[in-house]
Amino acid sequence: MIAWDWIEQAIALVFLFILPGWALLSLLCRDIRLELGEKVGLSAGLSVSLYAVLFHFFSFFNIAPGPLYAWIPGSTAFCYIAILGILKANRRNAEAHKGSSEQHSASDCTGVRSSQAVFLVFTALLFLTRMLVIRNMTAPAWGDSVHHTIIVRLMLDHGGLFQSWAPYAPLESFTYHFGFHASASVWAWLTGASTVQAVLSCGQVLNMLAILALYPLARFLTGSSRSGLGMMLVAGFLFPLPGYFVNWGRYTQLTGQIILPVAIWFIALLWTKKSRPRPGLLIVITLIILALGLTHYRVTVLLITAAAALTLYGLWLFRQELKSWVIRIAHLTVCGATALLAFLPWILRFSESRLPAIFGISAGYIPDGNFVSDLPIWGNTSFYFHDIFWIAALLGLAAAFLRRPILAVFVSLWFFLSFVLANPRFFGLPGNGFLSNEYLIFALYIPIALLLGWLIGFVWKKADIWTTGRILFFVGLLVLLTAGICIQLNIVDPFFQMVMPEDLEAFQWIRSNTPRDARFLVNGFLAFNNSVIVGSDAGWWLPFFTQRKNNVPPVLYAREKLSPTVEREALKKIIMDIKTSRGDPEVVHAVFCRERIGYVFLGEKHGSVGYGQEPLVQESWLRNNPDFTLVFRAGKAQVWKFSRNFLP
Repeated sequence: MIAWDWIEQAIALVFLFILPGWALLSLLCRDIRLELGEKVGLSAGLSVSLYAVLFHFFSFFNIAPGPLYAWIPGSTAFCYIAILGILKANRRNAEAHKGSSEQHSASDCTGVRSSQAVFLVFTALLFLTRMLVIRNMTAPAWGDSVHHTIIVRLMLDHGGLFQSWAPYAPLESFTYHFGFHASASVWAWLTGASTVQAVLSCGQVLNMLAILALYPLARFLTGSSRSGLGMMLVAGFLFPLPGYFVNWGRYTQLTGQIILPVAIWFIALLWTKKSRPRPGLLIVITLIILALGLTHYRVTVLLITAAAALTLYGLWLFRQELKSWVIRIAHLTVCGATALLAFLPWILRFSESRLPAIFGISAGYIPDGNFVSDLPIWGNTSFYFHDIFWIAALLGLAAAFLRRPILAVFVSLWFFLSFVLANPRFFGLPGNGFLSNEYLIFALYIPIALLLGWLIGFVWKKADIWTTGRILFFVGLLVLLTAGICIQLNIVDPFFQMVMPEDLEAFQWIRSNTPRDARFLVNGFLAFNNSVIVGSDAGWWLPFFTQRKNNVPPVLYAREKLSPTVEREALKKIIMDIKTSRGDPEVVHAVFCRERIGYVFLGEKHGSVGYGQEPLVQESWLRNNPDFTLVFRAGKAQVWKFSRNFLP
């Protein structure tokens, strides 16, 4: 049964996230010769981009296509590709009759086929490892998943983008980047998966696509299919990232990092092609810049720094043809300006929220504007990248300067420019940073994997000269792959999982046995320099599963427009008052009456999902307080009722 589910999901993956992009490549970039891995990776990035742009476009005209978002792109692409295939087959048959079929050397064909075979094996293993690890998860993990799941549910309910978050949260604007949610929505519409399962499974599909989308860039910068495969081994299996994103629910950044390397690939192509860019290439660059802006605001900054690095490299390439360099700058500027113009309707929404403060955030959301640098986070990178990877990457960088300058120069310039934007004050520049160091570190697997992939490809080529070397290399490759599979199969950390099966039982009881207007106190704490409140067990999910209110809305309440009946500071005050009460019955009674809270929900994990956090509400407080009665229990998940009438 599980195997059949995976087959269905694999078909859905191809239909949604490969075919549309493949058709766009065939239509707009037919003059570019690509191998299988490059086509798949570019198609993945373009397909994900397409859904973000379509949601944006139809929202502008107040059209809500709903399930058609999922069916039309894939169906149209399938028909287009099928027609092209038939025409190509007829042309080959005609050429065969004339005896003019192309000839390729046996060695070339063997090399291409072997690389493609390894690519397909790696792809299948990526899919299996990503899907295996979530088979026992009840819901997506940690805090970001709360608002991601609610957003996807609202998109499904509204057939597209929306404004009001009712009935799940007291928010009345939606200005958050939505590329991931568009992809998860079409996944739900096509597969019929529940919202929770759509976020989980689509998140893992995108986790896999993040590696495939990096393959074309690795192939381009290293000039070797073997290096592309080496990159897949490192980033897809040996590195914790991006696989570890499943623990944090950082699906928006993950989705942006699918589009990012594909966008860099097209811009690099613009700078390195000797002939003038064709309109199709410029259309694709415009589309993908727009899509990345809609998918993740900060990852778009990484694209800007990458484009700047490529522009500087292009200045060296065209140092004797400055006119060609200027023409390409003009083309890239037109693409960026057109994408910005198309993005403008979304920018106009920002006035409805506190989102413009997003670029002042480094260590976290800081609404009062007080800056706290997160530069010290660089001292903890060993968790994501073992020291051996740093050493190997530096060796790869040094060797690349001698043998593959485009790779070394691009990676060095890109990292430097990004680091400057993340830490302008470190260089004596004004500003708080358009990037956070955290975001930069979470994207570091891209340049490091490119360097290590190139190093593996270089060693592979040298080892392939003699039989013994070839055997030793493949034995080492199998050992690393086996180790990498084990790493990925153990990537899920139970600590980050908030919703347990017992919580679902409690939620079902709440839906059936509490009033629709009931309000619950749930475990939470102050985070991001005490600027916002966040949940610390399944109680944070309670509104999604029960449509009842709680005291901890999705963390996006800090940037979206709140309902007039809810005060931002009042939400913090509840947490602070309950925490300082230490269970004092009189203080707790006053808070419950003031906020008209009728119930307490303690999740299975009792407020333990948070680093160094104690539960906001201790079970002993409730047991020793005559105001509260335990009305339901499943495992450690509990529902307590506040028994006294509210004060007038």
